[in-house]
Amino acid sequence: MTTAPTTINPKFMEVLARVNTEGSFQTTFEQLLRQLEGVVAAARLPALVDAFAEIGLMFHPSAEEGGFETPRIVSPRRKKAVAVGLAMESIQSGESARVEFKSSLRYNYKTAEVDKAKLSEPGPCNLVRDQALKAICGFHNSEGGDLFIGVRDDGEIVGIEPDFDLIKRQRPNADDGDLWKQQLIADMHGRFHEPNPVIQRTQIEILELSARLVARIAVHRGDKLAFLKYGEGSGERPRAFIRQSVTTRELEPPAIEEYVRIRAYQARAE
Repeated sequence: MTTAPTTINPKFMEVLARVNTEGSFQTTFEQLLRQLEGVVAAARLPALVDAFAEIGLMFHPSAEEGGFETPRIVSPRRKKAVAVGLAMESIQSGESARVEFKSSLRYNYKTAEVDKAKLSEPGPCNLVRDQALKAICGFHNSEGGDLFIGVRDDGEIVGIEPDFDLIKRQRPNADDGDLWKQQLIADMHGRFHEPNPVIQRTQIEILELSARLVARIAVHRGDKLAFLKYGEGSGERPRAFIRQSVTTRELEPPAIEEYVRIRAYQARAE
């Protein structure tokens, strides 16, 4: 069955944003089905469970336990200890077609600039941000993968803590991790041409690795080509990126039509 209708439902977006922000939350199938009425189609409960599983979320208790009114926790599929172990294994194995590292979301290590006054203007912080979004775009347009933010290219864990001072200006008493997640989601909303399909296929979790906080951005393969606003000044335009080996490269216009044709064929075959 298909879960495609969820990609345009704002209530479903609210659920995903809440999990990304809070890490997990409690609800019931009855409440979720009432919120998503008309979206999860005839099968209702199976469609709802499948839609959540597709983006890496699960229910505790599972769908087989209890009734519609049983309280359930919506959370990432993997327990934290397992997630930490798998993250360390991925980082130690290095970058690949399904793994990429970025040192930060905002902080520019190369120039050691913390330009708090110009976060919304073109500058080094936004260039760093767009590099991370480019990686997300590449995974979405390819076979999916994990972007680790807070890790240098050589695998050294530096953490996302330097980003916090750049993000906390307006809400100094808010939780660092929650604000960081909200900032990434806001960046995706602002920079992707059609952000909702990408956000829905992206799961954000913050893990403590080697006494530092690292963000794991799990990006699932999309069923539609994503375009990112990328470039500086007059050179900024919507661009599509794909992942090839250990690099993310732009899909040039002559190749876009062929890419869309192949992806449509693969979707029908599935």
